[in-house]
Parts: sequence; C-alpha cells; structure tokens
Amino acid sequence: MSILRKYRFFPTLLFALGVYLVALPFGSTQSSVFDFFSSDSAPDPQSIDLEAFAELPVLRGGRVKPLDSVARNTLLVLRNKRTALDRNGSKVPAIEWLAKVLFAPDEADELKTFVVDHDQVLGLIGRKFERDGKFYSYDDLEPFLEQIDQSARESGKLEREKQDSFDQNVIDLYRSLLLYRKLKHTLAPPAPPSDAKMMSELDLKDFFFNPQSDSDRTKEYHRFRELAASIASNPDAIRMGSDDFAKIVFMLDHYSRANLWAEFFPIPPEPNDPSEKWRKVGESMVGEEPLDSQEKRNLDPVRFSSLLRELVASEPDQLRERVKFILDKQKMDPSALFAAQYAEAIKLRTGVDPVISLYEDLRLAYSNKNPEGFNAAVAAIRQACRERAPAQMDKIGFEKTYNAFEPFYRSSLVYVVIFASACLSWLCLAGKGENFNPRHSNQYKNFAYYLTLITLVAHTFGLVGRMY
Repeated sequence: MSILRKYRFFPTLLFALGVYLVALPFGSTQSSVFDFFSSDSAPDPQSIDLEAFAELPVLRGGRVKPLDSVARNTLLVLRNKRTALDRNGSKVPAIEWLAKVLFAPDEADELKTFVVDHDQVLGLIGRKFERDGKFYSYDDLEPFLEQIDQSARESGKLEREKQDSFDQNVIDLYRSLLLYRKLKHTLAPPAPPSDAKMMSELDLKDFFFNPQSDSDRTKEYHRFRELAASIASNPDAIRMGSDDFAKIVFMLDHYSRANLWAEFFPIPPEPNDPSEKWRKVGESMVGEEPLDSQEKRNLDPVRFSSLLRELVASEPDQLRERVKFILDKQKMDPSALFAAQYAEAIKLRTGVDPVISLYEDLRLAYSNKNPEGFNAAVAAIRQACRERAPAQMDKIGFEKTYNAFEPFYRSSLVYVVIFASACLSWLCLAGKGENFNPRHSNQYKNFAYYLTLITLVAHTFGLVGRMY
C-alpha cells in the first residue's frame, strides 16, 4: 500500500491545520477570531480579570493604547519575546507580568525579564552563556547595576561607528533596566532617600507614604494638598527662609522629578480640559515643568519667590489668566515660568484625581488577592476613561483583540503549511511508482492555493488593522 493511499486524508488534514491556524485564537480567552468586540462581557467575580485589566487605556508613545499593548511591546524590547519566564522556566503572559511590575514589584523582580547573550556583558555579572543561559531577572542584575551603568556610560561616549558589539549590548542592557525601573514607578513615584539632608532638616520623613501607617498611597498626596492649601491661604509664608515654603518647594520638585520615572500616562484628561491632555501621576499633582529641570539653576530666587507670592495671592480666575500669559509671552524667563507652574500647583490644583485613587485600589486588591475589589476598580477606571476621553476609547477593544489574534504570526505559520503542501504537489507531479503519484498533485496544489487566499485575507487584515 502506498504512503499516499495509507494517509489519503493527509491533504485534508493539512488544509484543516492551515484553516485552524488562521481562524482560531492564540493566547486569548476569546472563543473565536470573530469575537472582536466581546470585551464588555461580565468578569468572573471569583478570579482576577486580567483580560479586562489589559484593556485599560493609557497614553504611551504618542497615542492612547490598551495596557495589553504596553505589556507586549515592553517585553519585546526587554526579552525579545512577548512573555516572561518564572524561576521554573514557565511562561508568564505579558499582561500578568505587567500587573506584577505595577502592583507586586518584588514578585516581578524575580521573573526572567531580560535577555543577556553577549559573553563580555555576561562577564560583568559573573555569568557565562554556556552555564547560565541568557535570560535573567532584575534580582539577578541589581547587584551589578553600578558596573553596568559605568560600562554603558563609557560606551556611550564613543561614536556610533566606533562602538563594538560589547558597547552596543551593554548600552541596550542599561536602557532595558532603565525602562523596567520607569515602568515600576509609573503608578508609585519613588520616595527620596530617607537619609537626604533636606528630608531631615525639613522634618519630611513622615510626610511620604508609609505602608505601616498609611492605608494607601493617596494619604501622601492628601498631605501634600493640605500643605499646598495652607500656603495658598497664607501667601505671606512664601518667602526665603520660611520652612513651610521650603517644604512646598521640596515636594513640588519631588513630584516634578517623579514625572521622569513614569513610562506612560495613566490619568485621562481632566473634565472640561480643552487640550484633552493625559497626565502622569506627578503631573496630576503639580503639573508639567515648563522648562528642562536644569534651567532652575538660572532662576533668580528672590524674584521667583516674590512673583510666586503675588500669583498665589491673586484670585483663581485672575491667576489662570496670569499663568496663561506667562506661559505664552515669557517663554525664556525661568523665574516667571517656574513661578507660574508652582502657583498653579498650589492654588489651582485641589484634591487628588479619582483615577489615582482607583489605581491605588487596584494595587491593594491585587496585593491582597481580592478579585471582587480588583474587577470593580478596573470597571471604575474604564468608566472614568469613557466619561473623560470617549473619543479615544473607540479603538481600545479592537487593539486588545488584535494583539491576541496576532495576524502576522498566524500568517507566518500558515505560509509554512502552504509551502509544505506546494512541495508535496511537486513531489507527486515528479514522482513515479506507488509512493508518489501525479494524480495526487492537484489535490495538494489546490489546497495550497485556497490556503494562500485565506491567509492573504488574514495578512491583509493585519496590515489594515495595524494602520487603523
């Protein structure tokens, strides 16, 4: 009996495999590829709904996208894969990895997130490729941050043409570590070192979030608002040598620096904001610095404090007009620009954005393994985003499902099946005897042709969906 007679259903199975690869889901909880907009289904109250969490919108890279895209694209940079690895080598999905990075960083630090496959770079951390492999966690790399930082800075001083493979790899590793740390601090700005001189002189140690005494991180933000309100009600305290003034300046600078440690913008536009500006946590608290931080060295402290006192003493509507005038007409005056930013943060920004509180609820629910609280916080954040940025929410569900569908990856797999079917058709056409018969060639050829048409649709959808 010939092989083809024995396996006469093989061409049909090959065709069915190609259709399966195109039409059925990969790495998604969706039942089929046609369930594109099924994201509003009710979550299971007994489990943390990471699928809904993956659809939360944020601003990154100049456009609003779901957290699912942030997770996948970041891992692709860090590990050249869209999954991380745990200590046992099991794959961790991208959105689960991101949830740990944001809400359980100690657990995330143990996951193998980074790829290091250059022998000289591995030498910096005392590892060898043959013995230890190429995937490492943040915990593996943290003891060697100083060596990596120093080597990357030295390599960065070289012209691009003079950099060898070690220089390029150590720079890439340094950037990956920086990206990871920024991601960790996006929702939780790092506190200043507890031994900082200004911290002790101004008695600010108890001002920052303390997990032992504070129920959540927003307690720190409310303390800052109270401090700002006390200054706003007493503008005369804004003078050189005043402890209250020094405290507010220290905190404003701290939250401004925190903006540098945020990888994406999680806070949707504020109600009635004509610019529809998404904000980082620090920007929500104190606004955005009008100039590079280094320009603060050029401001006149006396004029800065005098102008700030004058601005804070004015009425809110008048202050808004003055701030707009300064930002438009005095763009080269650092004293005026920073005074305008500080006055807006002290007088005009009141309370803590509800979305910040919701993200903190999300963190606590995840840490406490509270599915009901987690899912409720996710739903509340999505509702807030719908109300505050309705036009930017239209494509979020589509992009999340598009990511899960992975049209280009699917198409590449089916192209392999098509090639195999075409090769078998050629073998049958050229074959003689009972094993390969020219009569079977058309069957393989037709299946390859139909699969090509089907895959062309999937590939075209991938291109159109990416552009959309």
